[in-house]
Order: sequence, then structure tokens, then C-alpha cells
Amino acid sequence: MGLRGFPRGYVPKRGDKFGSLTATGNSKLRKNKWNNRYFSEVRCPHGNTRFVRTSHLKSGCSSCRKWQTCFLIKAGQKLGSLIATGKFRIQQFRTCASRYYEVRCPHGNTKFIQSSTLKSRSSISCRSWEECGLTEFQSRHRDYMRNRMPAVDLANLSEQQNGVCVICGNVRFQSSLNSKEHLIPVVLFARSKWSLKEKNARANSPTNIFASHFWCNNSRNGLSLRSYWKKHPQFEASARAAIARARQVRRSLIHEEFLKAA
Repeated sequence: MGLRGFPRGYVPKRGDKFGSLTATGNSKLRKNKWNNRYFSEVRCPHGNTRFVRTSHLKSGCSSCRKWQTCFLIKAGQKLGSLIATGKFRIQQFRTCASRYYEVRCPHGNTKFIQSSTLKSRSSISCRSWEECGLTEFQSRHRDYMRNRMPAVDLANLSEQQNGVCVICGNVRFQSSLNSKEHLIPVVLFARSKWSLKEKNARANSPTNIFASHFWCNNSRNGLSLRSYWKKHPQFEASARAAIARARQVRRSLIHEEFLKAA
């Protein structure tokens, strides 16, 4: 007997099942100077076909999850109510890399979403997107405030927080802070009834700008910190301590400038 109970010399016949793969009955032999390798053609649930080593099928190869043709999300592909634009970017982490695809919702807003959440259909609508709840004027106010974010030195912000992220409290990552974060999201100011001048002054106030990890900033997705910490309670204590420390440092700096001016 061969691998996993298959007889020696076994060749998959048309219709034979290997998990989610189905044999088409086609096979071929590849020779080299060391050995001969047998390949059998299989079809996946997406309709794609590929020649796979027969020994791999015998030993348990049973899905197309690593096939590039089944993994890539193409431009125009529908994912629930979202449509892929064809653009993507790769976010590198310490131990792995994740691919993010840009999708457009029915309201015309675009966002980069992790490929795994799109393919598992856990994110196929824009109902949780804060931008989709904004009116046309509120969207213009949001863009106005984001474009006028002050040029704050990220290294100084990180030093004031003692290198601790204000979102995850360095529980998720221990790396250096590489993104500026509005403590109160700009979307919440855009929805308020203040004038645009007041909204911009409050949103881009030095007391509302802190440092965080880029991935934490993206994963927050416009939620208030209180709502985000309800989902991830392990982050709250250390993140609150970082915010308190930064505010204390900034108060002392303001007090020193006041004394110098006097």
C-alpha cells in the first residue's frame, strides 16, 4: 500500500474527490535525471484547474486556498455590496505580511480591507463605515479637517507617551509608533453642529493628536476609543496610562511657555 491507504501506482480517475478538489482524469509524467514525478489535473470549486503532484493529493492536499488564481481579488469583483477597484497594498508586520484590497461601497466611498476578511465574507458591506453615515457637507468638513492636520513631530509625541500606543497600549505590538492619531475621531467632529472653524480647532488641537501604530490606527475604523476598548478590554489600562502621561507632559510644557512669556 502507498500513502494514506492508496495502492502503489494509483492514478486518480475522473470524478475522484480530494477534499474540495475533483480529479478531471488527465495526468502527465515529468521526468528528470533524478526521478519521475506524476501529476494529476484537479478542478477546484471556483472552476480553476491545475496539475498537482499525485503524491501530494495522496498525502492530503485537498483545497485551493494557496492557488494564486483563487486567492487574488480582481477589479470589478463583487464582495457582497462592495466592489473591488483592483488596487491593493501589502502591510508588513514583524512575522508576516497581509494584503489589503481597496473596495468601493454603494455610496462611492473607498477603503482598504484585509483580504482574509473579504474572502471569509466577514466584511462585505459598509454598514460599519463611519463615512457612509455622513451627509455631503459633513464629508467635506471631514476632508477639510484631515487635510489641515498640523505637522507635529512624531518623535516628540512618542517620547511624551513613553513609546506606548494610545490605542493598544503596546499589548498588540511592541514596535515603535509610526502614525499620528486623532484621539477623538475626525468623523465625530464632522457630525457635530459646530461651525467648520470650531470643528477644525477642536479636531486638530494639540490635545487631540497622539501617536499610535499604523495598524492600530486602521483597525480602529473611526470608532471612539471607548467603543474600541469594549471590543479589546486588554488594551485599555496601558493605553489610558499613556494618554495621561502625555497630557501631563504637555501641561508642564504649556506652563513653562507661559512663565517665559511673563
